This record gives sequence, C-alpha cells and structure tokens, in this order.
Amino acid sequence: MRPRYLSAAVRPRTGLNCLRVNCLLIVEDDRLLRDSLVADVRASAEDWHVLAADSIATAQALLLAHTPDAVFLDLGLPDGDGFGLIRRIRQRHPACEVLVITVFADEQRVLRSLEAGASGYILKTDLPQFSGRLLSTIVAGGSPISPAIARRLIERLRPSTPQARAGQGPEPLSQREAEILGLCAKGLRYAEIAGALGLSVHTVNAHLKSVYRKLMVNSRGEAVFEARRAGLLDG
Repeated sequence: MRPRYLSAAVRPRTGLNCLRVNCLLIVEDDRLLRDSLVADVRASAEDWHVLAADSIATAQALLLAHTPDAVFLDLGLPDGDGFGLIRRIRQRHPACEVLVITVFADEQRVLRSLEAGASGYILKTDLPQFSGRLLSTIVAGGSPISPAIARRLIERLRPSTPQARAGQGPEPLSQREAEILGLCAKGLRYAEIAGALGLSVHTVNAHLKSVYRKLMVNSRGEAVFEARRAGLLDG
C-alpha cells in the first residue's frame, strides 16, 4: 500500500488511524523538501502512512489524533523552534523516534535537540547521502547523524589537541572560496553555483577542494559546519 500524504495545513485531524499501521509524521515548512522526503518513503517503505505538517501548531493537532512511530522534524518553523515539540512528542509518544533534519549545525542546537529526546540529527546538505535509508535506520534503533555533527560530538568528548590548546584555527578562506561555500550552504548545486558566479563547474570544484583541504573535511556539510564554527562563514 502506498503511504498517504496528508498535509496538515489542508486536511488536519483526518480519520486515518495510525494506531494500526506504521506512521511517519514529517514537520517541514519547505514544500519541496517535504515532497522529496515523502517520495523517499514511498520508494523505500510502501507500508507506511505519511502525515505532514508545515508548522508546530498543525503538528500538535496531528499528534493529538495519531500515534506516529517516527517523526522527521525541522527546527526552524514559522511559529517557533522545534525543541519544545521534540519534548512533547517524547512525553506523549515515548516509543516514537524523532529525527531532526535542519540547516542548523551549531553545537548548541545539536545538544539541545539530543537532550530534548531526538534520536538523530541530519543537516539538509547531507540528505542525498542518506536517501532512502533514514526511516529504516531510525526505526531499527540507529541514530542517523551527519558526519560533521558526529565529528563535533567526538571532539567535544575527547581531550583537546595541542593545536586547539594553542588557539590555532583553520587557514582562512579566500573571498571566492567563502562565496562558493556560502552558496553551497544555501543548497545550490555545483552547476547552479557556476552559473551564478560566471565560472565553470571545474573551477567551482577546484575552489571547493581547496576549502576541504583548509578545513580538513571531506564533504559539503562538514565544510559548512566547520567554516561557520570557525567564523569563516556567515549564518
């Protein structure tokens, strides 16, 4: 059976009973991303019903009427942040797994989400790496976490390195490198970045390789995270 995609903004409190079927609630105000997540579930878990909300208020209405097994939750919603909603989900539905999917990579939000009860934390720039696997991983007891977030948590637990104690930061980015990485952070593809800046895709790739080397990372998500943490990138 194909999962039903019910937009809470259009059809709140439907008659669908999620107590008897596997149920996923997606709380995301970006329609394109929400549709993409629904498509992933349709391709990988056809026996799941899908509910969707574009705000905290509509999500709360659905949580009163249904019992989700998993929730995909954005933190930046039109009517507030998602931390309180994570706590309410865990209180009302203790068995429900909550996965944060967000653009925010700062340590404070990561820790607040995990402390509130989130089981995983994925940056939107890393979603292609987890395509089709997010739901199966989290309901199986796994904790999907973006590589940059996992690395930051590990660094928080391990003793500081001599370089960190000496206060040595990463090598500064050039203006062009920072400009390209900033567009990456907004979700633009390499070809779109090249078109926006009047460069070739090859040149964009070359600049990003330099960024990865300076920040000692291996992916766009890690690069954005580390650059923001070091104050090399706005936002």
